[in-house]
Amino acid sequence: MLELANDLPNLAVIRAGLRTILHYSSVCDAPRFATHFNNALRAIWQRHCDDKEPEALTFNQEGEAWFAGDAEPVEWVKAREEDADKPEFRWKFDGKIVAIDNGGQLLHNEAAQRLVDDDTMELIAFDPASNSLKHPGKDKDGIHYYPNASLGDGQPATLHACLDARQSATLEPLNEPWLPEAIASGNQVLARLPISTLEIDSIEGLPSVDWLVLDANNDSQTVLEHGAKALQNTLLIQVRVTFQPTHRRQPNLAELQHWMVRHGFRFYCFNDERHRSHLPTSMPADKRQATELESADAIFLPSNERMLALSENQKIRLAFLLEMVYGIRDMAYEILQGVDERLADSYLEEGRSEEPVKATSNTRRGIRKVFVIGFPKSGHRQSIRLWKKAAIPRLTGR
Repeated sequence: MLELANDLPNLAVIRAGLRTILHYSSVCDAPRFATHFNNALRAIWQRHCDDKEPEALTFNQEGEAWFAGDAEPVEWVKAREEDADKPEFRWKFDGKIVAIDNGGQLLHNEAAQRLVDDDTMELIAFDPASNSLKHPGKDKDGIHYYPNASLGDGQPATLHACLDARQSATLEPLNEPWLPEAIASGNQVLARLPISTLEIDSIEGLPSVDWLVLDANNDSQTVLEHGAKALQNTLLIQVRVTFQPTHRRQPNLAELQHWMVRHGFRFYCFNDERHRSHLPTSMPADKRQATELESADAIFLPSNERMLALSENQKIRLAFLLEMVYGIRDMAYEILQGVDERLADSYLEEGRSEEPVKATSNTRRGIRKVFVIGFPKSGHRQSIRLWKKAAIPRLTGR
């Protein structure tokens, strides 16, 4: 041993040989190790599914897995062929959803707030009556809140501040004898205040608007007329329609549909319908029938021609909004079929996710999309920075 220790040239040859032996041994055989590791995990999982107690696991020279105490090696259970080919359903699309809300409705929408919290959506909220100034959600990252400002034609307007703040509007409140007492009293104007309006088309550098939400108390028709360019690729428009007018010049469904048809949208359905009862308030609530439709959100989707022309990414984003915000699964399924039939079938089988949606960035930190909101008549301008992010929500299985 002493002679070998002093024989440096011979030791160098032995060391070189050891490196070669180690390199070509199973220790450095990555594919073989990966196969054994995968088989070990499968064997452990199969044993767990069979309700057997844990035991030591070894592999023989033939690569067979044995648990201590077993007379036979592990017999692998093969996955069913139909399961192996079935893709897992995941909501996956590029970029963050951009929503614009005139009236501040989405600040009080639980589903919309969850999308903001999960970094899947950026919300630009205009609050003409400043009713949400004390709302805690307005200061969240991802929400750009503008009080005392409204979408419109870019010209100065008047805010009618009413006794019932919910009735305050840039449209003039009605004071007619046929109005319900609660609305008539709430429509009393306490003050008329100047307010700035902004054309959607004038927002510099605004990325494509995915979702537009308009309330019933401000001039939705004017908003649309001055936003045709910015809304040409919009996926969903929600407009509150009042069937029993409470303010002058509230657009009716026919007027809205006329604009929508000319700009590549079609009426899809009503949501959040509200009815009025003509029975006395003294009656029990469960017996007080309400049949007169007062208002509802009209939902507009891309026309059939536009729907066919949407990119796969746009289709998935639209299906995502329909599912996560409105709970509309049938149309979401049909849209996903236009992307991949197996994906659509997997969507149905997985069911609606109760997990929060998460989004992760696919760009280098610091790269942002900048757009500018400005009110020319007031001299107020503000830059908004949107992170470019890819939404990769979690698996939707229960």
